[in-house]
Amino acid sequence: MDDIRSGKVKAAIFLFFIVVLIVGGYVSMIMLTKDMEQDNKTSEVASNNIDEKEDIKINDTEDYIYFDNIVIKNEIRDISYQDVVFNFDSYDAKTIATFLNSEREANEKTYRTISEVELTEEEQENILFKDSDVYEATYNKYTRYFYKDYASIVNSVFEYNCNEGSKNTSVSAYVFDTRTGKLLSKNKLMEEFNITLDKIKEIVQEKLEKEQMIVEDIPQIDIVDTINSLDDDSSYALYINKSGYLVISYFIKGIQENKLDVIILN
Repeated sequence: MDDIRSGKVKAAIFLFFIVVLIVGGYVSMIMLTKDMEQDNKTSEVASNNIDEKEDIKINDTEDYIYFDNIVIKNEIRDISYQDVVFNFDSYDAKTIATFLNSEREANEKTYRTISEVELTEEEQENILFKDSDVYEATYNKYTRYFYKDYASIVNSVFEYNCNEGSKNTSVSAYVFDTRTGKLLSKNKLMEEFNITLDKIKEIVQEKLEKEQMIVEDIPQIDIVDTINSLDDDSSYALYINKSGYLVISYFIKGIQENKLDVIILN
């Protein structure tokens, strides 16, 4: 009798464990399914965040690069001064803005009118450009380009005097990745557009050879000097235009004067 009762108890205990295992397994499966669904949703949100470009603009009403504190000194000679504002917060943007706006401040101090300069009557008579009262000035002209994730600003420095007019003396460019606010170096731009400095030299040389003019047996373009000047990183500018092309601005070395030239590289 005791054996029968003991057997029933053991059977009940065994059956209880079976029920617990089945119920526990079912609950575990439900929890696992929910976890997997949650993981999938989390992965989907993360994927969407990666695909969607995060806008780093500080002011949504302005472009990535704009101008402030604009002072028009002379409309006839188109001389003005302005501060460059980068509409995103990064170390590179702050560094370039500080440099450009310091340059603006220094150049604005060079502006002088004819009335401010002591000139003899003969010097007054010999002034070539009398259509404005500007005697001399150094000033900047900026051009901006926006294309997809790139924002470029080209800085051309001009020098003016009332006897020779305006002359473009230097050019530089700064290209920013608008996803990160980082400045892209010339080497990085060449890498992204799969081009080398040697290839750029070939393109420039081919163009200059086609444009070469001979006057009284004298070549008007110094092609060798122009090509060699490209070894100086500061002698030319690389930027991305509004159509997404990589562009170089550089100076053609001439017999009489240097002239700024622009080439679309790809």
